[in-house]
Amino acid sequence: MVFETGVFLPDYLVEVMFTETVAFRLQAAEYSIDGNDQCDDFTYEVLDSAWLAVHLEQNYVGAEAQLRHFKFSFAGSSPTLEVLCGAVSHRRAEG
Repeated sequence: MVFETGVFLPDYLVEVMFTETVAFRLQAAEYSIDGNDQCDDFTYEVLDSAWLAVHLEQNYVGAEAQLRHFKFSFAGSSPTLEVLCGAVSHRRAEG
């Protein structure tokens, strides 16, 4: 299941900060989650994430960890960025 966080990645440079990051992946190959194609400039939270479940099952992180799976989709030919972390925030970059 995918939940749109509503974080729009604008046409200007932004800084994105992740807290408690345990894993990330950057890939050019596109794939859909639950048949939903995310090919836009939004950030999605993947609910019931199989990727996060693997980290929990292998005791890489404790069950008490408040981790979330975020997927950053970019329109066009940019790769997709996925992150397992506690939280994500962003702000407009200086300069």
